Amino acid sequence: MTHRTNVDWLLTELCEELGFNLPLRDPAKFEQLAKAGPDAFADEVMRVEGLDPALNKHLRKQVRDRVARRLSQGELN
Repeated sequence: MTHRTNVDWLLTELCEELGFNLPLRDPAKFEQLAKAGPDAFADEVMRVEGLDPALNKHLRKQVRDRVARRLSQGELN
């Protein structure tokens, strides 16, 4: 059985609930980004999807809010 990290679960949630595909999903990369904070994490999610975070502000905010909530609950630390 493969161990799934909280970051991997969050990436799956973003796919299922916000419609992301994240074809280049790399949980180890996003684990490092979680340490950089919700803004860096959200921006990279958007970039991996081929979206510009500055042009897709509403969707970026949804991603950032989910990441920030998980960080504040200690789930991604």
